[in-house]
Amino acid sequence: MLDEESNNSLSEVFMELAGESRYGILLMLEEKKWRSSQLAKELNLTIQETHRNTTRLANAGLIEKGSDGFFSLTSYGRILVSQLDPFDFLNKYKEYFTDHFPSDLAPKFLQRMGNLKNCELIQGNFAIVEKWMSLADEAEDYLKVMTSQIPPEFYKLKVSKAKKGIKVFLIHGENTIAPKGFKKELTSSGVRSLISNGIYKRKMVKKIQTMIVLNEKKGIIFFPNSKGEPDMYYAFISDDPDFHEWCVDFFDHVWEVAGDYDVSKIREI
Repeated sequence: MLDEESNNSLSEVFMELAGESRYGILLMLEEKKWRSSQLAKELNLTIQETHRNTTRLANAGLIEKGSDGFFSLTSYGRILVSQLDPFDFLNKYKEYFTDHFPSDLAPKFLQRMGNLKNCELIQGNFAIVEKWMSLADEAEDYLKVMTSQIPPEFYKLKVSKAKKGIKVFLIHGENTIAPKGFKKELTSSGVRSLISNGIYKRKMVKKIQTMIVLNEKKGIIFFPNSKGEPDMYYAFISDDPDFHEWCVDFFDHVWEVAGDYDVSKIREI
């Protein structure tokens, strides 16, 4: 009986969230308290519409009206609204996620995808490689890279940054590809010296799907297509702290479970 009541309550909550005006009211109240007249003006609603929607939200236990006449979120409402970021992010990029699915993400990272909402979706191989180069060039502390492809210019820039004392952490997959003849760069004496000095570190996983490039301030994410294959034509980029934290946590999670680097696994084309 208790489970049935909980399900009914959840259905009611989603019903309230489904209303665009009510959703707008909740987002406004997340920032600060508002009077009914102010909500109406900001959301372009009539006083009657505002009253009807605030009454529904109050009955659902999401908002309350104080003795000063201002509406605010209840504790329950504030917690619930804080969980809506993943929906905002996914809905904003609905068309993209119709053809992309990060099947390699552990549930805890899927649940935190709302952290990525303050970002820009860029497209085009040239534009994306340019962003890679810029991000690497701006690195002052570290550069973390998890990718299934090795653009020569970017790889050489990583090595040059490592030679300047900037730590480089690299994760490749057994599905990583490199330009023909490039594997000798991966085993050069210069790279071996950086590795022995602990400045350049690299590991390997079975397959790279989601790709990440980040420095201490900014990150770029590439999610795989619906077939689980890396897609370098689209990427999300941001210097937002929440976005960056998600990138760091995911990279470090993969780093912990990755195995030894094996150059022989890299495929040249």
